[in-house]
Amino acid sequence: VTQVEFMERMNCPLSYAAYDKINEQGTLVGKVGVPSRVSYKTLLKTCVIGCLTVVYDTQYFGKVEMPLIRKRQDFGLWLRLLKKIDFACGIQQPLGQYRVRSDSISANKANTAKFTWDIYRDIEKLNLLTASYYFAHYAVRGFLRTKTPNLARKLGLLQ
Repeated sequence: VTQVEFMERMNCPLSYAAYDKINEQGTLVGKVGVPSRVSYKTLLKTCVIGCLTVVYDTQYFGKVEMPLIRKRQDFGLWLRLLKKIDFACGIQQPLGQYRVRSDSISANKANTAKFTWDIYRDIEKLNLLTASYYFAHYAVRGFLRTKTPNLARKLGLLQ
């Protein structure tokens, strides 16, 4: 079944999928699973949507552009879209490969965290307390997923 057929069957105008992580030589190094659904508030806690697998229905949403920021534009777009629907639908089957590179723009996690904070405050206009709440989730989940993946899996933070 194609991603568009999945979206039609689920009556879901925004979908995303699991994907494989490969190294610079093309060797599989991991799999990134996804939840079957994600809402706006859930996504604020941690972005589980990989840009390489997203399809959104332009007939439903119209053309929606990414925010004009240096990083995390995709996250900003998913949040914009999720404000218009109850949830996006995840496909458990890996539909893409993400090449992990040590020099990529997303490799520096501290820098990425700063841009996540900027999304909360500058793009989503969350007040300080609300932004801090979601950022705490983002930071703890990110730490657990990267430093203690077995624990994160048991807690349901990794699919």
